[in-house]
Amino acid sequence: MKSKSIGFAILFLLIALNLGLSGYYYAVLPSRVASEFDLSGEPKTEMAKGTFVIFNVMLMIALPAFLLAVAWICTKLPNWMIDLPHKDYWLAPERKAETAARIFGYLLWLTNGIELFLTALVGLVYRANLGHPDAMRIASHVLLACFLLFMAGWLFCFYRKFKRVPKT
Repeated sequence: MKSKSIGFAILFLLIALNLGLSGYYYAVLPSRVASEFDLSGEPKTEMAKGTFVIFNVMLMIALPAFLLAVAWICTKLPNWMIDLPHKDYWLAPERKAETAARIFGYLLWLTNGIELFLTALVGLVYRANLGHPDAMRIASHVLLACFLLFMAGWLFCFYRKFKRVPKT
């Protein structure tokens, strides 16, 4: 339960950080901002800064809400709709509530990882629009590599938790 509380606290801090960054950068961005970049970090499309910031704020609030709603729904699904290693053990009636809580916790941390990645990526977009073109050229690739490592670690931990049945 403590991990879940920490996970929610981190998620709310990430959302607050994104809202703060959006408010700060809105005041200093040019009226039109690059919103899409190619693989070399060059701007491809642009939009009004208000539209970009509003879209960003909506995404940073709606995406975690959607992901957590999906996570909650996953904990309520019938057993036949859940695919886990050793499903009969983990979804036995005496363990189902604990397993559902654990799955929700993993999905909460996944949501935090996605929110952190997107917050950092949008921060790079803000910086690129303020005259730091290298922000998208180099840092975005490093950021993507870090996110992919996070995803690999998350998948490893999730699978490791459920691949073995504890000895009784």
